[in-house]
Amino acid sequence: MTPETDAVLARALHRLTTDTLGWLGDHVGDDPDEPRVDADALAGMRDLVERSLPAEPDAGSLPAVAGVFVDVQWWLGACDDDEVDLHVAVKTQESVASHLLDLPDDQRGRLVELLAELAAAERHEGRRYELRVFAYECGLVDDEAQDEEPDHRQWVRPEDR
Repeated sequence: MTPETDAVLARALHRLTTDTLGWLGDHVGDDPDEPRVDADALAGMRDLVERSLPAEPDAGSLPAVAGVFVDVQWWLGACDDDEVDLHVAVKTQESVASHLLDLPDDQRGRLVELLAELAAAERHEGRRYELRVFAYECGLVDDEAQDEEPDHRQWVRPEDR
């Protein structure tokens, strides 16, 4: 891939990550009759993202941006219902998958390639699994990774890995 392709993909994933947090923010509230997102849980993820993402993503930051992007999706899929309502989480993840499928072929291919590279270098078993299965779960590839699923797909903050 070219540096320009990587830069464009980094910007797209950066935007999708911040948009995801914005969509979740639309569901923060106290109404028990509405699907909701816990403000503190979302604030913790926003803080992590702000500390981890570069302000101006470029080709060199693509691995970090892709890693944070997957981390946000992993967190979202592993949240307890009191942190992020299941309906909100599923709707958000489906929206993210749709946006990924709308990427041009070269960017989707590069993302799949990069996720495999990140997984190969990852020491934490849970995160390695999430990186390996992400492309399949989003519909970017047809074949599921053959990794054994961990007993519990619990989100683990970067500092605890």
